[in-house]
Amino acid sequence: MNRRNFMITTAFAAAIPFLSGAETQPETKKEKRFKFGAYEGSLGNNSLAIASQIGLDGLQPVMSDRIKNPKVRKAYLDEAQKAVLEFGSLALGVLNNIPLKSDPKAIEILKDSIAVAQALGAKIVMIAQFSKGNLKGDKAGIDKTVAILKEHAPSFEKAGLILSIETTNLSSRQQKISNGMPWWQTWYGSGPGSPSQ
Repeated sequence: MNRRNFMITTAFAAAIPFLSGAETQPETKKEKRFKFGAYEGSLGNNSLAIASQIGLDGLQPVMSDRIKNPKVRKAYLDEAQKAVLEFGSLALGVLNNIPLKSDPKAIEILKDSIAVAQALGAKIVMIAQFSKGNLKGDKAGIDKTVAILKEHAPSFEKAGLILSIETTNLSSRQQKISNGMPWWQTWYGSGPGSPSQ
């Protein structure tokens, strides 16, 4: 899945059930201009089956201890293959409550995400920065987060992965680190239930 298309269209996944039948007719890969995906957590249990049933092209799995298990990942891949679904990105929503800026466990999660994303064929690792991880107005937190990401970014680049921060706050520091670095992207979201995050 084209990473730009997946990130753009993930935001519109909720609109899938409301499209007319004509608009949701199957297209060939060559004809399809955009692909639609959804965040695994938004679909609840049996997310892969639901994604297939409502006609999505992809799913964004959630980083967890469970998905670090190779057997679980294989089950994901087997089911995705049957449903003809792609994993365009991996969501590190866990970092909302285990912030990079202050919790050493977050660094281990970040490092572990490389192997998980590679195994699933995802090209983007999306780092959530809301709740406890919110960086708004937190200069020290921003500096710490950017320093950690800069330290580990070469490992992601070597693995062919894009690092993406999900945030409402584009600081000059984020702009500075992203300039000229193709492995870095910023994704804007309203946060978990609060547009003021």
